[in-house]
Amino acid sequence: MFAGLQTWILRAAGSAAMPAAAIHSAVINSAIGTGATLGARILNVSDVSGVMLVAGEIVIVPLLIMLLHARSPKRSDGVVSSIGS
Repeated sequence: MFAGLQTWILRAAGSAAMPAAAIHSAVINSAIGTGATLGARILNVSDVSGVMLVAGEIVIVPLLIMLLHARSPKRSDGVVSSIGS
């Protein structure tokens, strides 16, 4: 999944591929660090099932955004989205 996402980002970036790759790596690493920190804090007040419950709740928001985006492939400027192509 990460390789596919990075390929999509690099194609979309065009001539700005190097800065896009750096930003992509920074975002992925920040997400990993934030997830680990949040998981550790939740684990201090709960058990492993509590961590999994919160993680599942957090995943629902981007999943809904993705599903809504998939239902309407046209952007407001009339360009057809290339996600999934």
